[in-house]
Amino acid sequence: MTGSRDAEPKIRAAGMADLHLLVALHARCFDDGAALGEPWDARAIAEILSMPGTFGLLADHCRTPCGLAIVRVTVDEAELLTIGVDPAHRGAGVGSALLWRALAAARSEGAKDMYLEVAESNRAAIALYVKSGFEDCGFRRGYYAARDRIPRSVSAIVMARETRDLSSPGNPGAVSAGSLT
Repeated sequence: MTGSRDAEPKIRAAGMADLHLLVALHARCFDDGAALGEPWDARAIAEILSMPGTFGLLADHCRTPCGLAIVRVTVDEAELLTIGVDPAHRGAGVGSALLWRALAAARSEGAKDMYLEVAESNRAAIALYVKSGFEDCGFRRGYYAARDRIPRSVSAIVMARETRDLSSPGNPGAVSAGSLT
């Protein structure tokens, strides 16, 4: 990993001007043998970012782009469409910082609740979500197709939490939407 694990990640808004960076990050975050589905290409990310109510976030850790999140807000609900951290930067608080910033930004866009799907096999992500106040609210059998040599699928746990109280102990620095850089 580049730099200190103690340095706080910087989170900023991401848009179409960041498309190639988002694509490269998504590929690094989700192209690791155990990944499910396919990394999103430029066309997919562009289509998603162009949907009404959708916004992206980019994380820099020690001046290195290392994480992304994409969220869609519809009326009073938000969906975390993707969140990922470059494997070289995992364990440095980047995922947590991105998640809390996504929650704050979704709340500022009018979302009362945020939903997400996570592979039931992704224990690290589930632990982060639980620590951040998300609770199980559903299950999608066979939601993800595995990309390894054995054709199989992995089920997803649907999780949700309210966006109104972001003062949880898991929230580093009690971020607010206004703190996007």
